[in-house]
Amino acid sequence: SVQIGIRGSLHETSDLDWPLSQGVNIVTMEEFETLGVEGTLGEILRVVGDDPAYVSFDVDGLDPVYAPGTGTPEVGGLTTREAQHLLRGLRGMHLVGGDVVEVAPPYDPSGGTALVGAPMMFEILCLLAESVAHQRELRAAAVQVNVRLHASRAGDLAADTAVGDAPVTAPNDRDYAIRMTPL
Repeated sequence: SVQIGIRGSLHETSDLDWPLSQGVNIVTMEEFETLGVEGTLGEILRVVGDDPAYVSFDVDGLDPVYAPGTGTPEVGGLTTREAQHLLRGLRGMHLVGGDVVEVAPPYDPSGGTALVGAPMMFEILCLLAESVAHQRELRAAAVQVNVRLHASRAGDLAADTAVGDAPVTAPNDRDYAIRMTPL
């Protein structure tokens, strides 16, 4: 797990002890300023790798100038452009879900926070659609079954492998590839 954009005052010096002891990697805003978007994406990829990941976008991570309608606004957050670059930088990861949280319209009569939250969710949905399509391609490729057919001594055909209930037969001793594509 990686949390990005943590900032503000701590209530106690031990506030970060529990998440760190649970294996949460924290990139504070100060660290983000040093790493930049690309360096932060590198940290995300280092931690998550090829494992399935869920993206939760908390609008509290944005500076309140961009999203004032949230439960705990804290100055010094991400810009909307930085947030979009971070989300777009997740392309190619094995994403399995996502959400946008802490949009609180009662705290923002202008509706600006919702105008920020909606495109962030759109970015996440685009990432998820691409990830699902990629996972389907991987599954389809894995379904390709190579079958070695050979003739028995009696001249009858036999198969080392059968696919489903369908017997595999061929007119001579050759290698065959059977490709099955899920619908």
